[in-house]
Amino acid sequence: MASKRSIMRGLLAVLVLTRIASGCSCTPWAYGPLCQVIEKRQVLFVGTAMATNDLGRGWLAPGVWYQFSVEEVFKGVDEGTKTILVEPASGTSCKESYKIGERYLVSSYAPVLAEHPAVAAARKGDRQAARLRFPKGPVVLAGGCSGTRPLQYAGEDLHFARQYMNGGGTSRIFGAARMHTSEFSFGPSNPPVPGALIRARGAKGELIARTDSEGAFEFADVASGHYVLTVEAPGFRAGRTDYEIEVPARGCGVVRIGMNSDGVMAGSVVDEMGVGVQGVTVEYVYAREERYSLPPYPMRASKTDAEGRFRFSAVSPGEYVLGVHINSAPKAAAPIPPTYWPGGRTREEAESILLALNEVRNGLQIRVGPPAELRRVQVRVQWPDGRVAADVPVSASAGGHLAEVERTDAKGLVELTLLRGIEYALGANAWIEDTEKKDNPGGPKRVEATQQKLPAESSPSRITLVLDCPVPEK
Repeated sequence: MASKRSIMRGLLAVLVLTRIASGCSCTPWAYGPLCQVIEKRQVLFVGTAMATNDLGRGWLAPGVWYQFSVEEVFKGVDEGTKTILVEPASGTSCKESYKIGERYLVSSYAPVLAEHPAVAAARKGDRQAARLRFPKGPVVLAGGCSGTRPLQYAGEDLHFARQYMNGGGTSRIFGAARMHTSEFSFGPSNPPVPGALIRARGAKGELIARTDSEGAFEFADVASGHYVLTVEAPGFRAGRTDYEIEVPARGCGVVRIGMNSDGVMAGSVVDEMGVGVQGVTVEYVYAREERYSLPPYPMRASKTDAEGRFRFSAVSPGEYVLGVHINSAPKAAAPIPPTYWPGGRTREEAESILLALNEVRNGLQIRVGPPAELRRVQVRVQWPDGRVAADVPVSASAGGHLAEVERTDAKGLVELTLLRGIEYALGANAWIEDTEKKDNPGGPKRVEATQQKLPAESSPSRITLVLDCPVPEK
């Protein structure tokens, strides 16, 4: 049973991966587990990435291909196929990059194509596509939302695929209930809700289970078909009234249950005279190092109103530290240095708040000192050859959080208004067009300037940033 539980948690960890890189956002089930979507996958095979024309042209470059060897076929690839091209959703924000020499469990929701889409585009007169060259052979569409992943991370899916194709296995339902999350931002780092009562109603009656200490549950060896699941956990609200799933024959149904509670932390921010301070950002974080993630930032950050009041609702039970600008960088518009409740400037001076399930804590007063003095810093951005870099964003970060960002003028200059008493890291980045190689046209690349530190009390006349660090494509 222990091994089955560990497998289930491994599959849940895979399930919650959501690709947001470069603006690409997949559906919750795009990354599996495979047992949930086996009937939707039209292509499934094990192969090794052997060659590519993807030479760092950027994720918007069209006409990319990877040539894979075919080692083990499960679905959609003709018997005897030795090599196949993979089109990684090039030219879109969902473009995937594969590592040459690495083995993958390649998956696609589309059937195998006879040729690369860019070949058809070239026949229709696309000049850029006509400059590209493609090996002959069948093509699989497998971008960032295809469910393709390195074989070293797909052990459970590979085991399932082999069992499924040999006619073995039974249907099951599993999932987890976790705090301060929804089914779309669900992850193993969210705190679990143990002891929740799960009911699953299907054609053959009702099944009942309770979540374990990790918030996980499972119904093993169930009939395939349609199920409606509900959850009960005293003091918590589920994201939905019920959860409907389809369980494929010899596959699985997976349910991610996001739970919220009604804890409240509320109070005010006042100055040394006891007057409310308007427009400053109040935040809360865990008081101690936690294995679990915090709620999304917008849920735990609040600007004070005209009377300096703030309020956080739907706060999960836990031990927290509260304060002004303790998880963000103060800005010139509200130059209050980081201050912890009830009024300390350092984490060591902070007092923690232990909030019980659905507890309401009012009257939390944070006393801040006077606004920080402002300083103006001029920054010049240039290329390695000395040319000015116009219209380039320049950023100032404090404690790893973005404080200010402004763009350079035609002379490559910008002035930042920053707080005295806070150390900043200054940086800049730009996109350039890479047209140096005939077989690698038009791909944008990003370069950065080496970051420079601005000491807490320093006010230099000018800082120069040089755009000399190419950023590797992820």
